[in-house]
Amino acid sequence: MPITRLLIDGIVPGSQSLKDKRRVLNSIRDRYGKNPHLAMAEVGEQDKWQRVELVFVSAGSCAMRNRQALNQLVDALDEEGMLQILEARLEDLE
Repeated sequence: MPITRLLIDGIVPGSQSLKDKRRVLNSIRDRYGKNPHLAMAEVGEQDKWQRVELVFVSAGSCAMRNRQALNQLVDALDEEGMLQILEARLEDLE
């Protein structure tokens, strides 16, 4: 089964505390975490209230569909404005 990882380095604009940051991350998780082929985790910068490092993993029957879904996710996050994406990297794991 193909697995694709998306690493995001970003900023949570307007965040004034870790509580603000968690609220934004929980909103992102609630919105996109309902997809059974997608998982999200905060993997770095956990003690900084404006910086965030996230990883999304997509598993499915086709690597191209995984990449397409994760690219659409990046576009959606960028359009929403809850997260300013500094860098987004896709990697095929299998």
